[in-house]
Amino acid sequence: MKAQIFSGVRLKKARLFNEMTLSDLAKEISAIPHSITKQSLSLYENGSVAPKYETILAFVKVLQFPYDYFFENDSFTSSSESTYFRSLQSTSKRIRLAYREQADFTLDIFSVLNKYVNFPPLRLTQLPFDVPDLSDEEISESEITNQEIEKVADQLRLYWKIPNGPIKSMQYLVENNGILVSQISDTEKGVDAFSQQKTIDGSIRPLITLAVGKKPACRIRFDIGHELGHIILHPWSENLEELSPANFRERENQAQRFAGALLLPRNEFVKDVMVAPLDLDYYIILKQKWNVSIQAMLYRARQLNIIDPEFYQKLMIKLSRKGWRKEEPLDHAPYILPNTIMSRAIQLMLSNSYSAEDILSAMKVNGLSLYPEMIERLCSLPHRTLTPKTSFPPLSIK
Repeated sequence: MKAQIFSGVRLKKARLFNEMTLSDLAKEISAIPHSITKQSLSLYENGSVAPKYETILAFVKVLQFPYDYFFENDSFTSSSESTYFRSLQSTSKRIRLAYREQADFTLDIFSVLNKYVNFPPLRLTQLPFDVPDLSDEEISESEITNQEIEKVADQLRLYWKIPNGPIKSMQYLVENNGILVSQISDTEKGVDAFSQQKTIDGSIRPLITLAVGKKPACRIRFDIGHELGHIILHPWSENLEELSPANFRERENQAQRFAGALLLPRNEFVKDVMVAPLDLDYYIILKQKWNVSIQAMLYRARQLNIIDPEFYQKLMIKLSRKGWRKEEPLDHAPYILPNTIMSRAIQLMLSNSYSAEDILSAMKVNGLSLYPEMIERLCSLPHRTLTPKTSFPPLSIK
């Protein structure tokens, strides 16, 4: 029997997933009590020393990962690329690393489900139109013009066969074209929507993670459009931490421009706005149609030179006085993410002769032993969906 080898790489992933530094983990484990130093943890993570059995049990308890997880190998080859955080400069590195690992685990779960369920293919790998290549050193950030971004958005609508007018569901649109969607349930840590891309067995799969809990639907829709802009326009092979603040802002502006152009296409939106471009209350009617925030529509109207900068500022001041910066008309409740394609895949398996135990076993066979609660959270499933059912012996009255 082949001896099990402890994976320091997996220990580090579990630690980062839990938003812990080496010192944090050492402190938590020492409270069990089980004395350990951050120097020892560092040796475990880099593979120089293997931890004792009792120490591994401490990892299991503190990090909430199954014992087997620390000894497994992936059944697939994969490589994660950069993660686009909109709040890169305002969010701590610890939080960013934790959410990066969350996205990575979500994509690993997908890679297992993909062996059992037919997911839509990614319809971005061979676009039938040109996108400016920022990985080309001869092209600078500022050389991607607004006109080029507008053109890419228009051509994507044609390629994905999006009907004229408002997009009914941005979530289902990207999922139907091979992009996964997940969520984080809080916005207290300063993290907005973010996107990540992973190559699994040679195939690229992007993931958009949404920060839900406070935002209304119209803002979430724009977040999806923004992240889609990053996925299409920007290179994934570089270290975003090394981008200059100016280049980072430029990319954010480009992603915002793309989202506006996709959700509010020039020709149709101009026709609607020109009816009463300076009437703030008229934008409430437009919001009912386009399901985009009034602030985003005003900014789009300014981009398209429908209103000049002076009137734009006046309308924004008026909007602030009405209290609409905090809550606009029609923003009745925070957005609740409907079933994601990942949750639907698991529900499909459960309705087709697979039990919760079968799904957990499939994860384990593919080197991904995780607790049911973690899979449920990452896949936006109701609590206890994957809790194995207890079979009681049949009883009857004599």
